[in-house]
Amino acid sequence: MNRTIAACALIGWIVVIICVTAARPAWLSDSNGYLKEFLQLYFLGFMGVIITITLASASNLFIELNKL
Repeated sequence: MNRTIAACALIGWIVVIICVTAARPAWLSDSNGYLKEFLQLYFLGFMGVIITITLASASNLFIELNKL
């Protein structure tokens, strides 16, 4: 996949998300019980793991680059 196709795919997904948000705002609001529960419990835990790994990797890179 070259860079042009990747950029077009990204722009396409952004357009789809904007259209869904404009057409059916209830799908992404607090009235959607599944989405509300998922974002409260599982997504925040998942993001905590991702942030922990990212910060550990960034600090490791910082320490290694300072040794140079």
